[in-house]
Amino acid sequence: MTELLLGTGLVSGYGRIEALHSVDVAVDAGQAVTVIGPNGAGKSTLLRTLAGLSRPWQGTVEFDGTDVTHWSAERRARAGLVLVPEGRHVFAGLTVEENLRLGGYAAGRAATTPGLNAVYDLFPALAVRQRQPAGTLSGGEQQMVAIGRGLMSRPKLMLLDEPSLGLAPQAVRLVTDALVELAGRGTTLVLVEQSASVAFQVAHRGYLMERGDLVASGPVDHLRKDPRVLRAYLGGPAG
Repeated sequence: MTELLLGTGLVSGYGRIEALHSVDVAVDAGQAVTVIGPNGAGKSTLLRTLAGLSRPWQGTVEFDGTDVTHWSAERRARAGLVLVPEGRHVFAGLTVEENLRLGGYAAGRAATTPGLNAVYDLFPALAVRQRQPAGTLSGGEQQMVAIGRGLMSRPKLMLLDEPSLGLAPQAVRLVTDALVELAGRGTTLVLVEQSASVAFQVAHRGYLMERGDLVASGPVDHLRKDPRVLRAYLGGPAG
């Protein structure tokens, strides 16, 4: 497989607090990769650093064969590295379709209609609410809008930060099913999740983070058996 995203020796944080300690990550094209770990592990900091929202103190980020370490988040997004942030961040006063069209701005008008149709096929609930203000939607539906908006830009790689956070169980199932479908189509994904059960349904490979360090990695079938995952995230024995 072709390596699409590579983070090497990433050190980053906030103020004087170092949240990432020389982290290395690699994502191949067509692969779904998850980063799991407890609160405070550094997962979201890693995602923000890859997306360009946080500049690394040390280390490099390469995307599609180009060093993008000093690129802005906007420039990375235009190149196809798109972030779906935690908290959804929909435009409440705009309709579902207007929110989605904003995501397709960079892809051009010719891609807008096919993009909308693809999002509505993935999330039928949005098709019947396309004229409805996004602020009136449920949390799960707003998450669908956020993911759909990311897809409208026709990304080469999509970063998703805690897409299941705060959702009702039924909404978690719908969002998870959509991500499984995207991964099955070969969409390149990096999924940060506190829920290991969601992450392992979607991803092919995974990284386990604790306190700013990567402590385990590998295929999800192996990672789910790691004693640290079993103990901390799946309720298994201490081992």
